[in-house]
Amino acid sequence: RATVARVLGQLSARHPEPDLAPAAGAVLLDRAQTLHVTLLLKIDWARQVVAMVEEIKKEEGDVALGFGQQAARIDRMAYDPASFLHVARWAKTVPAALRRVTSVDSSGEPWAGQILADVQRIAAHFALIGYRGATRKQFEERVTAFDRELAALDGPFGALAGKAARGVWLLGRRVPGKSAEGPFRELCGDLEQLRASCPGSSKELARLEERLSRDLFGQPRRDASPDPEPGPRR
Repeated sequence: RATVARVLGQLSARHPEPDLAPAAGAVLLDRAQTLHVTLLLKIDWARQVVAMVEEIKKEEGDVALGFGQQAARIDRMAYDPASFLHVARWAKTVPAALRRVTSVDSSGEPWAGQILADVQRIAAHFALIGYRGATRKQFEERVTAFDRELAALDGPFGALAGKAARGVWLLGRRVPGKSAEGPFRELCGDLEQLRASCPGSSKELARLEERLSRDLFGQPRRDASPDPEPGPRR
């Protein structure tokens, strides 16, 4: 965690404004911020799960709780407000990074796919729990701005990447269930178009589609696009 924070500090000092950074620099900043936020939220989640288990032991002994009881306890969990600033910085960087990537000839690079994969990684952390109180309001305001900034990306490549990123975020936060089928099929169509526009991202986009499918439906969907180059997963 300390190493990630140090690298992120160096990148932030070099590229204080993602909109002005070279495309590769903006992508690196996004990737470092994603890793940093992921670590913060995972550690926070693990800390709360341990506390919840200890609480259950004190109250119930070794009796296994039913699904409803577990869900009720998870509903009481919330992220530490201190992590919100880092999430907000990440949400500001993503549209800027996509804008930089789609403003240059990056069709042979994996950058667009990497950024969308990062969107899914962060969104997944907010599928079950989030913030409380004033921080929750700030978070939702930042999410609204995030969606607006992605929708404002222009040009054929930029508009498509922005639309796909919005779809990934919404599906990433969605509780698994059949209601996701329509949005998922629409996103698959967007990702297919994006792969045609940006062949360098084909592998990353195919992996992203598979991860979303597994998260939402428990297995890859038959209508999901196949990986163009089957092989071992990273």
